[in-house]
Amino acid sequence: MPLEAKAVLFDAGGTLLLPTAPIPHVYLREAEGLGVPLEPDGFLAHLGKTWSRCRGTPSAQDQLGTSEQAERDMWRRLTAAVAAPFPALTAVHETWHERLVAWFDGPAAWAPAPGAKRLLDRLREDAVTTGIVSNWHGSLPGILEGLGWRDAFDFVITSASHGWRKPHPSIFAAALTTAGVDAGDALFIGDHPLEDADGARRAGIRAVLVTDAPPLHLPGEIRCVPTLSALWSPE
Repeated sequence: MPLEAKAVLFDAGGTLLLPTAPIPHVYLREAEGLGVPLEPDGFLAHLGKTWSRCRGTPSAQDQLGTSEQAERDMWRRLTAAVAAPFPALTAVHETWHERLVAWFDGPAAWAPAPGAKRLLDRLREDAVTTGIVSNWHGSLPGILEGLGWRDAFDFVITSASHGWRKPHPSIFAAALTTAGVDAGDALFIGDHPLEDADGARRAGIRAVLVTDAPPLHLPGEIRCVPTLSALWSPE
């Protein structure tokens, strides 16, 4: 087993869980389901720009404080910004937003990433503590439950429940305390270079970045793999 750690910590969305339908297309689908006429290419292009602007990782540590309400409000601000150039969508924004919440807060919206189940099974066989540390609101445990995955993890820490978003060091420290291990005995696996890999590294935790396109200037001690399957070797 190539993972020498007493505890392995995971990001959720984009790492362990992948959307069952492309997120931008769900936004378009739910708008069209309300009878809102949209030109798909223009809408999706605007959504991409708005997503990048609204969901960017804050650079200042004091901007990372959060709560359940703050996470929900951030999502509502995002959908309002996406709807803003489209009067027909703005007119039904609250209904559209609630349809998106209903979809993404349910297990049907998510599926285990390739290799995730096998990796977790091997970690369990080796008696390694496993936990999720995710920038997510309170729906995450229910999603895991709906996927039959809640018992696969010893604990789940969301930014909404903890009060700080990754890459703030507090959420990584909380994970280490909950796991009962020192930073040097833990490994963090995620897909975001700043929130996951660099955040963990700065907390003294070894980091693995799951990506098929490693970013430039990535610190050398951060390992990159294309999929979770690359982290285990069948016997």
